[in-house]
Amino acid sequence: RYIGFAKISRLLFIAEKCPGVSDEAFKAAIDELKRGNNTGQYNEVMKKVGDKLGPGYTFDGSWVEAVNRRAQQTLEKLEMDLNSSKTNLIKESIRMGYHEMGDFWSG
Repeated sequence: RYIGFAKISRLLFIAEKCPGVSDEAFKAAIDELKRGNNTGQYNEVMKKVGDKLGPGYTFDGSWVEAVNRRAQQTLEKLEMDLNSSKTNLIKESIRMGYHEMGDFWSG
């Protein structure tokens, strides 16, 4: 039923409110977070759970660095494309550039 941010939020809510299934909910939330780009929320969840979930669910610093680096490159490209469109006064490209920036920040 849930996807993306809503799914992660729901899993974290379940993990905090239902002690009997908290480990499974945290594992599912971590798996979902690693499919996306939200390293800030991943860091917060990993601080909460520490190493209690066992192997495979420890903090993955190399993944965080790789995602942050890729996100920074994507952001720079989007900003460059948007500025180019603004310089050339191409209205449709400007609109699409803002739309892509919004998608970047929401995802």
